Amino acid sequence: MYDVTDMESFNNIKQWLSEIDRYASDNVCKLLVGNKCDLVDSKVVDTEKAKVKILFLMILFKILAVILMLANSYLRQLLQVANKNEHNEGRNVSLFVMKIQ
Repeated sequence: MYDVTDMESFNNIKQWLSEIDRYASDNVCKLLVGNKCDLVDSKVVDTEKAKVKILFLMILFKILAVILMLANSYLRQLLQVANKNEHNEGRNVSLFVMKIQ
């Protein structure tokens, strides 16, 4: 929920979405509510601009999730190749990969 009379509240949405993506389950539903819509004279967040920004942020986070998934897959493949190459010499290569979503 953001305050339509407070631009800083609206600008914090990006951080909130990031935290939801980081800590919530993958299939969590997100609902954004603009509070204080009855204070028309004090309103600083335009509804249409808010819709566009939220759509943009959601698309951005989806793209970033796909990029991270591809990078994770690529790094795992590199690790497998490195372990095959190093296995003959008795060394083993390891990689710490943190799941980010």
